[in-house]
Amino acid sequence: MSCPLCASTRKQTSWYGSTFYKGKEFIYVSCMDCGSLYCDKMPDNETLLEMYGIGYTKDVLEDISVKDKNSFLRIHIFHTFMMVN
Repeated sequence: MSCPLCASTRKQTSWYGSTFYKGKEFIYVSCMDCGSLYCDKMPDNETLLEMYGIGYTKDVLEDISVKDKNSFLRIHIFHTFMMVN
């Protein structure tokens, strides 16, 4: 998979490691050209919607430790738009 920001195919294993969702592992890599972190292989759209759907937004907004709720909402709306398009 190429970098979603700069389209480079040069990547290396990220310091971030990986994340698990419903028994699937998603490994983070770092783009060697722009430094972006992304999963290689990315979850499919259905899995992303499960992971970051309406329930995710509601849970984060109710979490009192999230200080800048407006920034979170802007980022979440952008990510949701990118998944649909």
